[in-house]
Amino acid sequence: MYGLSGLQGTYPCLWCLMPQRAMHQPSDQCQLRSLESLLADNNSFMQLGEGEKKDVAKFYNSLHAPMAGIALDRVNPPYLHILLGIVLKHHKLLEDAAHDLDKKIASQPNEFLLPLGILLKRYGSQWREAQELEEKLMFEEGCLAFSETQEDIDKYTQHIHKIEQLISFLVHKDLKPRVGPIASSLDTVLNKHRITPQEYHSRSFVGNHYHKYLHSSVYRDLTQIIVTQTQACTLNPFIVDEAFTLQLVFNNLNDTFSKVHNFVSHTKPITASSLPTIQEAIDTYMATYRRMFPKKIIPTDLPTPNCT
Repeated sequence: MYGLSGLQGTYPCLWCLMPQRAMHQPSDQCQLRSLESLLADNNSFMQLGEGEKKDVAKFYNSLHAPMAGIALDRVNPPYLHILLGIVLKHHKLLEDAAHDLDKKIASQPNEFLLPLGILLKRYGSQWREAQELEEKLMFEEGCLAFSETQEDIDKYTQHIHKIEQLISFLVHKDLKPRVGPIASSLDTVLNKHRITPQEYHSRSFVGNHYHKYLHSSVYRDLTQIIVTQTQACTLNPFIVDEAFTLQLVFNNLNDTFSKVHNFVSHTKPITASSLPTIQEAIDTYMATYRRMFPKKIIPTDLPTPNCT
């Protein structure tokens, strides 16, 4: 609507001229955009830049003239899209962290590993198939131990032989994202809370699922399962400590954003007297995110204090 070339541009923000590469750092010095500056930048782009899209960053990404003559301070960011972007970013960061733990466990010496960790190290992405076969093998061996007739002995002996063959056919496969025992447990928790990632839409959620995700019972279940599964895989105190650290980080991150969400995601009027409290919650969230993920850009083009 206002002619910017897109969120991947050098200057993606509608309200200020903060370059994307600097958005992960707070700044009190930032030039604000206006409807007039957008028009002027686009005129310069068309005249001096001759409309060459590859040069649009030199003109603050003002690719087209604004379609609406509405001042920028009258434009509200669409909160639903902010919600979708931020919560999905949080969850993908959590999935990445869980996958990193899986990879670290798979690289540990056997003396640090528990049976689940040994399966992960030996079979990689096929650890679950190996686990299911070993559980079946234990069941059949138990049945064999209590068999009283030769017919039952022969039957369970045959079953055991088949399962042992299947196990011998399993080979190690490189560990894929979201497949290890820690990372895959996140989907189990989401399913428990009836939150389903959409496989054909970049594993995003539907709108109501984002609201569910920000209930403390959901995101705390997600971080707790990381700790529980890590402890089930390894005795290495450093890796277990890392799991506890992730729990603290992501609980804090979601705590701070859920406060913002609760302040603005309702149908009641937002009064001028409530704005300082909302701004304080946004500032706290942004400071938390930047401190915990200093090398990441902010999750969406949510206006920071220098833009408002």
